[in-house]
Amino acid sequence: MRGFFIVFFVLFFWGCASTQTLNPVSPVVSMVSPDAKLFREACNIIVKGKIEMEDYFKAREMFSVLLAEYPDSRWAPYARLFIKVIDGLESSELSKNEALERVGVCQSDLERVRRSLEQTTKEIDRLEKENRRLRDDLETLKRLEIDLQKRGRFN
Repeated sequence: MRGFFIVFFVLFFWGCASTQTLNPVSPVVSMVSPDAKLFREACNIIVKGKIEMEDYFKAREMFSVLLAEYPDSRWAPYARLFIKVIDGLESSELSKNEALERVGVCQSDLERVRRSLEQTTKEIDRLEKENRRLRDDLETLKRLEIDLQKRGRFN
């Protein structure tokens, strides 16, 4: 039964793993909300953990903090779901059918989270491009202003 839970959680939390890293230098990245950061950190604890209950308890604590500090967050429903699953694992009272049912629900929730993360990443990329374009336009305007000032002095 424990092996089933291990497989269940590996598949369940696989969606939290991300192969993309955000550029920490970009000013746009700093606009990622603290609740999203907290949610991602909790997911990373579970995914990178050695499948020990301590890791799940740490993640559960982080999800609880997310719910306490950001109750209206878009990640709050997912945090509640993770807490329920972790509590279920702790009590080990889930039957196989219940677990399979929850896996189905969790997979659809994870797919929703994955799509949302993809949209957010696309939006960040779009904003970074726009930010670069605006910086370039500003630099061009500064050069034009300097050129106009030089012309004004010589006339």
